[in-house]
Amino acid sequence: MEKKHVGQINYYVHPNHKFDEQQAGEMNAFNVKMAKLFNIPAISFDYFVSNYSREIVKLWGYDYRL
Repeated sequence: MEKKHVGQINYYVHPNHKFDEQQAGEMNAFNVKMAKLFNIPAISFDYFVSNYSREIVKLWGYDYRL
């Protein structure tokens, strides 16, 4: 997975997914806006991006089908 960093957010992008820089910037702006609203520092977090949730859970080691 490719790693991207936008503001306080680490994105882990599946190879088959097209990463949208504009949406990532908007998400970071929302993070900053909420931090200012509550008078706290912007939070840092990891965000996994994929076309299908099954790809992410498989990456985490959960390989099952319902």
